[in-house]
Amino acid sequence: MSDSTAFRHMYEELKVIHRNLGKDSSARRQDPKAIRSKVNKINKLNADFKDIRDNFNKHEHNDALKKEVKEYVELILKFFDLINRILESRLKEVADLREITDVNDSDLELDSLEIINNNLRVKMGEKFSLRTAASLLPLMDGTEDATKRLIDAIELYDTLLDADSKQLLITYVLKTRLTQSAKIRLRSTYTNCIELIADLRKYFLTKKSAAILSVQLNSARQNNNTIDEFGKTIEELVTELTIAQANGDQQVLDVLRLANEKIAINVFSNGLRNTELRTIVKARNYSKLSDAIRGALDEQPSTSLSQQIFNMRINNQFRRNYGNRGNFNSNRSHFQPNSRRNYNHSNSFVNNNQRAQSNTNRGNSSTYSNGNYRGSFRGNRGERVNYRGNQLSNRSNRGQRISNNQLGRYDGRPRVYVAENREEQATEEENSFFRAN
Repeated sequence: MSDSTAFRHMYEELKVIHRNLGKDSSARRQDPKAIRSKVNKINKLNADFKDIRDNFNKHEHNDALKKEVKEYVELILKFFDLINRILESRLKEVADLREITDVNDSDLELDSLEIINNNLRVKMGEKFSLRTAASLLPLMDGTEDATKRLIDAIELYDTLLDADSKQLLITYVLKTRLTQSAKIRLRSTYTNCIELIADLRKYFLTKKSAAILSVQLNSARQNNNTIDEFGKTIEELVTELTIAQANGDQQVLDVLRLANEKIAINVFSNGLRNTELRTIVKARNYSKLSDAIRGALDEQPSTSLSQQIFNMRINNQFRRNYGNRGNFNSNRSHFQPNSRRNYNHSNSFVNNNQRAQSNTNRGNSSTYSNGNYRGSFRGNRGERVNYRGNQLSNRSNRGQRISNNQLGRYDGRPRVYVAENREEQATEEENSFFRAN
């Protein structure tokens, strides 16, 4: 094998299997045939992984390829361990129910420790590397979170190193990863990483009271958190409570884990914000907290849709109660154009130019533009002037804005214009256009 393709395919397949195991229904989790099928498939993948790893170790590879393969190997080991725990738990549940007798714990030929030890043959993890240690091991900053991350990184890197490199790891941690106060409390040398981790836990991790953790667990509520965040909070509290109650006794730890698991499921279901979802989780009677969290996440979309429909109905009812506001606005829209039109009409005779524009609105512009018709029209001009005089007096004294020269003096006879030349005649006709009719 010359590349990391086989390792990548193995990682992707294990990831899909792990995701599907989390989606299994309660009936499928207790189905002997389904469990046997998963066990056989994982055992086959385990054998394939060993073949791929051995084939890879037979050849020399560059550092870039070794680094890429190492990352895939760590992910593969992680998913093997997770799947191993899930299948072991299901085998125990089925054995307790006495539903199957031909499948037991020995049928699951997965040993996560053996896989990790065999993986040491991958040359990338044989020797201590300063670059890998610097990127993997975090610095202590006085907080418990940083200390926990450092402990986890030491445990991981210790499993990937040979015997000679383990002492280099201890020296590197003591010299570069600790704060000044930590260097004072810890010893200058340790024979193995187990002793170093024990002192880190002893001096820098607070031993929490079991009573306080129990109160925090039973009073936990979802509030504004998501279901996933609330579930993680419950998992952290129940884990810390179990460790505090066991006080290092492994036998007591196994008993407390089962008892606290049931308490955690009950607290999780009671703490959910949505009452409908709370009822669904309780009715399914989950035996594991992880299954209860997964079930709540699966039921969340339908519950959210019901809430959206309810909110939509409330909003529609609210809008219907304010229907009169729409009628009022529509009346306003009809009122404003009428007022604007009346206002423009009353102010249309400000000057001569605006009079010409107002004549166009009255539909009489064609009368004034036709010279032939104008002569015949002037025969009755006196009558129209009298009428217009009355009209002007009734329109807010607009007659005051029109001079007598514009209206002309009426002597009872048709008005006759005499011009000495065509230029004066044209001027007279042009001015007559603006005169009152």
